[in-house]
Amino acid sequence: MSMTITGYDTIELELLESLEPVSERVWTPEDQRRLLPLIMDKTPADATKFIRDTESVPKRSAEKLLNEMEANAMLTIVKRGRSKIITQNDII
Repeated sequence: MSMTITGYDTIELELLESLEPVSERVWTPEDQRRLLPLIMDKTPADATKFIRDTESVPKRSAEKLLNEMEANAMLTIVKRGRSKIITQNDII
């Protein structure tokens, strides 16, 4: 909706066309398996930057992928010293 004030007592309201929603990247299990070895032993911030740059996605989408991978128990974020490092879960 857009409002335009043209005078002291004249207000025009107009309905703008709806914008197309931005399509979000859907991460498949194959994408997760392909990227997992590439982000091993990186910090979550470095992994997010790597995914953002190599897959050409926004930062929030890269963070979403890391969260999905952690929720699926594909990776674990372990604290080593002062930093957190991504490690692969050893599933038998």
